[in-house]
Amino acid sequence: MHHRGHRVLWVSTSPRPMIDTCVPSFAPFVGVREGQSRIPTALAYYQAYRKIRAFGADVVHMHYLRCSRAMTMLSRSWPRFVVSVWGSDIVPRPGTYRSQSETRRRRWMLARADAITATTAHLAERTNELLAAETAISVIPFGVDLTRFTSSERLGRSGRTTIGFLKSYLPIYGPDVLLKAMVLVKRKCPGAFLSMKGFRDPEPYRALAEELEIGDCVDIGHVVGHEQVPKELAQFDIFCMPSREESFGVAAIEASALGLPVVASNVGGIPEAVLDGRTGILVPPDNPGALAAALISLIENPDRARELGSSGRRHVEEHFDWGKNVGQMEDVYRGVMGSVARAPIRSAKNR
Repeated sequence: MHHRGHRVLWVSTSPRPMIDTCVPSFAPFVGVREGQSRIPTALAYYQAYRKIRAFGADVVHMHYLRCSRAMTMLSRSWPRFVVSVWGSDIVPRPGTYRSQSETRRRRWMLARADAITATTAHLAERTNELLAAETAISVIPFGVDLTRFTSSERLGRSGRTTIGFLKSYLPIYGPDVLLKAMVLVKRKCPGAFLSMKGFRDPEPYRALAEELEIGDCVDIGHVVGHEQVPKELAQFDIFCMPSREESFGVAAIEASALGLPVVASNVGGIPEAVLDGRTGILVPPDNPGALAAALISLIENPDRARELGSSGRRHVEEHFDWGKNVGQMEDVYRGVMGSVARAPIRSAKNR
């Protein structure tokens, strides 16, 4: 937005923000730790309130719905409010618990927003489940910069088929499913190789690879920086996303942008990112056999793999071009700016 002439202030709500931006930024929560006295947290929210007010924001855009008591109070001072939901802020991850009061705050925040956006139609539907009435939610994908993710960046072939995984080492993303599938792939296609990069601790999966006796055809390492993602993807022949749950799957879009065929689980919003039989192959989640069969079919039929990859690039150009997605968000802002700015909500004793 900054490059399109808008005034932008980025306020980070993370205690450890990765600030690398050309726009003014403010990170009041740096050093604030969970379990601390409430005073540092309250002070950080007050500083955020002062900063946003001094900036004179016309619209406050919350990326990822955050509904702490302090955040809901802060939002009362915003004249216009856009919220973009991303996934786990709407669909809780397995094993997580949300209290009734937190759910009420979530509903209140969504109902108060002047506009809501979601990355997929699937996520928009799940968001509407929290609202009292059907609401028009703008579906704006998390696109990719096609000037960075280009098929021309693909590296030269090494003589073997490399399957790639570029996610987080969390059970929800199925790294264990892929390793078990690789046992079957290795039997049928001895020249296949699996390269895995991810956040979190890779050691449990290195141990699993040794236990499955596939350590010689698997490399499990740490995730690369975002700037290196196109180069890392360019080393793969097939991209694999065996998630047990996924609100969208931007990793699949990035892979398709480089002309890679994608094999992924048929869950959540993935079918909007990966068109089964056209840009990749969708398989049932948590099913190593089905995953292996799909991978083997592409290894044994490289012409089909290339066809799916080329179609994937065209699909990204049509629907997930970052520039077009930014334009869609600008349209949302214009619509919101046409509404009357609300006065800050004050407590009853101050009225």
